[in-house]
Amino acid sequence: MARVFIGIPTLNRPELVRETVRSVIAQTFTDWRAIVSDNVSAGDAAERVRRWVEELGDPRVTFHQQAENGGEYGQGRFFFARAGGEEHLVIVHDDDVLKPGFISAAVEALAANPGAAFFVCNPWILAEDGSRRDDFTRRFDECWGRTGVREGLIDVLDTHMRTGFTPISGAVFRMAALRDSGFVDDDLFGCFPFESNVFLRLGERGAKAWFTPRRLFGLRWHSQQMINWGFLNDEEIVSSTIRLFERRRFKGDNERKRRQLLGRLHRVGALHRARAGDLPGARRAAVAAIRANPASLKTWVVGPAALVAPSLVGAVVRAHFSPRMFASC
Repeated sequence: MARVFIGIPTLNRPELVRETVRSVIAQTFTDWRAIVSDNVSAGDAAERVRRWVEELGDPRVTFHQQAENGGEYGQGRFFFARAGGEEHLVIVHDDDVLKPGFISAAVEALAANPGAAFFVCNPWILAEDGSRRDDFTRRFDECWGRTGVREGLIDVLDTHMRTGFTPISGAVFRMAALRDSGFVDDDLFGCFPFESNVFLRLGERGAKAWFTPRRLFGLRWHSQQMINWGFLNDEEIVSSTIRLFERRRFKGDNERKRRQLLGRLHRVGALHRARAGDLPGARRAAVAAIRANPASLKTWVVGPAALVAPSLVGAVVRAHFSPRMFASC
């Protein structure tokens, strides 16, 4: 048992995950243990990672082979169960890296602020080839609402609903807070919306987090990320996200944002159904979009079109369907 448990999920990145593990081993804070968990990589990638981890000879780092690919939910639940005795949990994706003082800064901040559920810092952004990109970093700060935010406590629900402020990779959680929140909804599975699920469950319980603008974490931005490969083209992802938000109710601006998001998701669902030729399903989704967010002009354009001219909507979807209709930046 250690003070910090580090979960490193990996899939088909045998070279990149080595960089991640090396950055963990280089931490100035040494009271940690890490599991590299392979999510059923193709070919011999998993075996290569296994051999490399064993050859490290560091007893703090072990390898685990998942029996099936359960997505981010599967990996997250695995790490949460394995970290039962540790004080802190951090998930570091297999394409990201930590500065040597990252864990030390997180543990110190959480010790000094016992009311904080987790620690989060500003990242620097790496391009796919590993080069540090200041232009990408500035863009990240703008898109995720980080520009000008000062060090201190932040409201988890407010920041998440506003911009999705905190990526799951690199957030150092207090295990007691995750146990209190229940971690994630029991009936949601797959890959998305695992990240939102974790933060919503903390946020709806009034959780605060400690934020520092120090750049202690490297976040790699590349074509394989969900926001870049068109996750809204996946109907199961859309329906899972709808379930996540439909069962919740907030107050004030957060409730307004929740209804806007649901309207957008139902609108996407209507387009999916129209594209598939499911006219009753398209109509139901269009009505749900209007009910969720009747103030949206796009909803009133797409909704009635799905109701009275679904074939036209289907043609529009085939020509123009894009995840960027959902992305905030």
